[in-house]
Amino acid sequence: MIRTKAEVACLLLDRAIWQYFHGDDLAVVHNMAHAAHTVLRDVAKASHADRHFEARLFASLKAQGVVMPDGSALESHRQFADFMNAQANGLKHADRERGDLSIEPEPIQAAMALGCSHAVQLGIVTRAQIVCLVWIARRSNAAPDLLQDTPMARAFEGLNTMGREEALEVGAKFLCADGINTTAPFTCPRHATAPF
Repeated sequence: MIRTKAEVACLLLDRAIWQYFHGDDLAVVHNMAHAAHTVLRDVAKASHADRHFEARLFASLKAQGVVMPDGSALESHRQFADFMNAQANGLKHADRERGDLSIEPEPIQAAMALGCSHAVQLGIVTRAQIVCLVWIARRSNAAPDLLQDTPMARAFEGLNTMGREEALEVGAKFLCADGINTTAPFTCPRHATAPF
């Protein structure tokens, strides 16, 4: 079987999204999401894809005054990339990061959101990636101008006030609605009758 790097990256990203919303191990999800983001970013750069969506997403986060884990304000793409890459580097370089690792959801969400935005740039975005982008935007109150008034956007209203587990459940239900995951082993009978 021959596939393009972008196709494989989209498959990895879709599986990372699926596993994230269904509570699988965050270290595994992060490795898949970060790898997918990196490949899609490089393919988008090489193809000179339109970066308008990514630029608007970043501008929205910056305008909101997003604060980085070290307490500083989000000012640059480089600063955001460093935040996202720190966890990934800790997972893959045993010689740099000694001791225990703290696996947090925020860098995973950043990798998924950027991977999805690169797929949008390349014109290969999947429904799972759209669900993920809208969920992350609603959960973090980011990029409200990027969201259209759709059943999905309305279903995700209030995510920013929910606990993490409840918000993930809402996302998982929407992923499983409308036949998005119809092939084993990624079917989800628990959410097969999602009310969306």
